[in-house]
Amino acid sequence: MQALVFTAIRQVEMQDYPEPVVSDGDVVLKVSASGVCGSDVDGFLGRSRGRKPPLVMGHEFVGTLTRDVPSRGLKAEQEVAVLPLLGCSKCDFCASGKTNLCPNRKLIGMNLPGAFAQYVSAPEWALYSLPEGVSARAAVMAEPLANGIHVAQIASSRKAKRAFVIGAGTIGMCVILALRDVGCEDILVSDVNTERLKIAKSLGAAETLDARDSEGCARKAGGVELVVDCVGMGATRALAIQMAGISGLIVSIGLHDGENGGEARDIVTKELTIRGSYGYTAQDFEAALDLIARNAPAVENLVSLEPLSKGQQVFERLSQNPGAAVKIALTP
Repeated sequence: MQALVFTAIRQVEMQDYPEPVVSDGDVVLKVSASGVCGSDVDGFLGRSRGRKPPLVMGHEFVGTLTRDVPSRGLKAEQEVAVLPLLGCSKCDFCASGKTNLCPNRKLIGMNLPGAFAQYVSAPEWALYSLPEGVSARAAVMAEPLANGIHVAQIASSRKAKRAFVIGAGTIGMCVILALRDVGCEDILVSDVNTERLKIAKSLGAAETLDARDSEGCARKAGGVELVVDCVGMGATRALAIQMAGISGLIVSIGLHDGENGGEARDIVTKELTIRGSYGYTAQDFEAALDLIARNAPAVENLVSLEPLSKGQQVFERLSQNPGAAVKIALTP
């Protein structure tokens, strides 16, 4: 089969690649579309600890089954979404449903061959039928949207009506959708990309702000109950601490770098709570598919399709100047 292989820093190329070999309980899928995640771009740039060449990346994917899967009530030729974050099913975290925290977890496209290929394998239990009316193009958003839903679940105890989302990339958009779905009515979003800020507005952001204008952000968003950092840089961590109100909650999901930032004394004097959000659970993934079904046109419009053969150009674009692109999915 043909696959897009990450062969060196800043280089992916089409190659002949072995077709998946499956064991009991696994199934081969013919890939319909696979989204390019920011973490894939980090791998391309040499910034991902887990993605090392040679590797077939791609974990946000939809595929067609090559055989029946009776254990899931699925038929051959049926299109399905795949939960790619695989827990070990044996540890205490998996037993409690927190598979995202499993110390032995594996990610398809990082620890296992991914979906930037014609075919990919996955466990039967990780397959989910697409809701009625949801296309493969829209369903590739299930994985990133599950991340946004996990953020909303972490923040749910606050029942915040006002939130500040830092970053209008894919995860930022997903956080907007997830927070709106749980009743957060006043969402402010900051970014340096004006084209993406327009899209954030169309998804329900009450106001968009230029992240380079920290004083302007402070005037409009300072003192919010909930801040979500979808970037993860020293500067955005500092901005989150600055924007959070007294007794506020900061949820950090961005992983751009490991730098700390901000006035640490504010964490104490404002009695802030800072929570990390990593990945998602099976329940989050199911909820993401349901949310897509209720917002299918809007979600589908976030995704543009490109052929797998243009992988090098797509990765170069996303690493240099993504423009208005929220999600690009590659199709074999």
